[in-house]
Amino acid sequence: MKFLILSLATLVFAGPGMAQTPETKPEPKFYKLDIVLKELEAGKVLTSRAYVILLSSSGYSASVRTGDKVAFPTAGPSSLNFNFVDVGVNIDCKLLSSTATELGLSLVADVSSLADNKNGNMPPTVNQTRWSTQAVVPFRKPTMIASADGASSKRQTQLEITATPLQ
Repeated sequence: MKFLILSLATLVFAGPGMAQTPETKPEPKFYKLDIVLKELEAGKVLTSRAYVILLSSSGYSASVRTGDKVAFPTAGPSSLNFNFVDVGVNIDCKLLSSTATELGLSLVADVSSLADNKNGNMPPTVNQTRWSTQAVVPFRKPTMIASADGASSKRQTQLEITATPLQ
């Protein structure tokens, strides 16, 4: 009986400290995302803009911001009153999963531009497309993950991603 109690006590108190090894985190993996934004009309590519983001498996998100602040005059006591509007591209991306052949991504993209202003007396019209999506992207294969028709035109905007693992 004493032997049983002593054996149990030894296991209870010594068990947590026995055979423990410090946890090692795996080295992060890195991926290159080639992102292409295309503007099409009647199936013909009018413009194409390319962006590159490096993404890691460490849990951090990656982003790209590019654009302009556009000034436009406003009514006021002085002819020097201006307002500003931001136009351009904002892309945020995070790795959700990875396998030997593909990535699972979470992506938010915001694309804005100025429309042709037919009436010079009015402030500019801003065209804006925003996507928030999750997608699976196979390695080394251009994959269209989002598309939207223009609200006030016959144009279409497409977002395409090619993912490449880095060594």
